[in-house]
Amino acid sequence: MTYDNHFKNVFSIKRILAVVIRETIDLYADCTVDEVVDLLEMPETAGTVSTTGLEKIASSESHAVGEGERVF
Repeated sequence: MTYDNHFKNVFSIKRILAVVIRETIDLYADCTVDEVVDLLEMPETAGTVSTTGLEKIASSESHAVGEGERVF
């Protein structure tokens, strides 16, 4: 049994991910959830207006130069 898709579905919601980041990374402890959400914005989605507060990140994959592709 795998929970990978369920995990991706929940943690791709920006506001949930922002809370986890804010609560686990000292650098962001003094930020508001909205400030962390703004940091999660990708250039192609920057400037979009939140309508539900449940917008998701565009991808759960990372493409780092020299490190190949990572799928979360």
